[in-house]
Amino acid sequence: MKEDLPIWLGLLLFFSWIVYGSISLLWSPDPMKGLNAGIIAMTIGFISLPLFTFLSKNASDPLITIRKGWLICFLLTAILGIIELTTGIHWRSAEEARILGGAGIAVPHASATFGNVNDYGTIIAFIAPYLLWGILEAKNGWSKMIYLLAFLLGLLFVVVNGSRLGLLVFVLQSLCFVFLFLHRLKKRYIIGGVVLICLAAVVLFEKDLLLTMKYRMDGSIIDGISNAASQGRGMLLAAGIQMLKQTFGFGVGAGGFEEAIKNMPAFDGTYVNPHNLFVEVFAQYGIFIFAFFCFWLFSIFYATLRNKHLSIGAKRAVCVTIITLPLIGAMSSHALGYTYYWIFLSCATVISVYRSKNIINKKQIQK
Repeated sequence: MKEDLPIWLGLLLFFSWIVYGSISLLWSPDPMKGLNAGIIAMTIGFISLPLFTFLSKNASDPLITIRKGWLICFLLTAILGIIELTTGIHWRSAEEARILGGAGIAVPHASATFGNVNDYGTIIAFIAPYLLWGILEAKNGWSKMIYLLAFLLGLLFVVVNGSRLGLLVFVLQSLCFVFLFLHRLKKRYIIGGVVLICLAAVVLFEKDLLLTMKYRMDGSIIDGISNAASQGRGMLLAAGIQMLKQTFGFGVGAGGFEEAIKNMPAFDGTYVNPHNLFVEVFAQYGIFIFAFFCFWLFSIFYATLRNKHLSIGAKRAVCVTIITLPLIGAMSSHALGYTYYWIFLSCATVISVYRSKNIINKKQIQK
């Protein structure tokens, strides 16, 4: 029971979340959206935890299966991304994703089938630690090269898409992953290599990157929520906190963020989505679900660090994901209705409680 604590906490959290979220539909300003994009969508995502737990019990090597699975997932989307960049053909891409800031300036971008560059950037940010894990621990040179190629393609997509937060996450994940490995690495030049790759990519695409960032940084969201007007995600955070205060810690209800923010003083109609995973949780579902959610994330992190059955690479892949989750969760406009958030967290949970018959050493898990 104690060894599987993250799984039991996750199952209890999901059950509590669905029950509380269903009750919150009674006071949600948009109960239909709360039901469809909130409760139903999250339930589908939540199923991944018991499903993956069951499958991992019967898998010969669940860790390698998870790592290779995310590699294959990325490579499939990367094929679409390359086609987008070379031909200008896009799948499910909204017009505003191509025309920056409403200024009528079309730029190359890759969104795969996610319809938005930020959503695809979120997927890449989740997969990147698994690619770094493969670079360091794949069993042969060809396998390492495939993981490295995937990693560089992910960096290319993030830079070309002009995601300043995505680029920050990519660099922080790379450096954090490598520095956590510092005492084990024989080839410490990998630190300088990762940094140089990131800097070279920024310089190579500097013109398009800065152009994209300029338009995305323009414009304010709401006036009057705080004493001084702010921009972007900082203002949405302030709005979420105000919602929490107004509801005495219970939240505005499932799917209620967009309607609640429209009723705030001096709202100018620019942005209505929370643009932050954690804001979306506490603003809609209240302080108790939010605290439970954070505790579950901590349990995954702690169990991973303490698990002697995991290789260093597996530990760092999960820990780096959890450490950078506050930034990853701020990349897309909303998160709870996207099943891939829960699939990644379910994978991290399964890895954190992994047990092998023999305590592994640092050279194992080399497939």
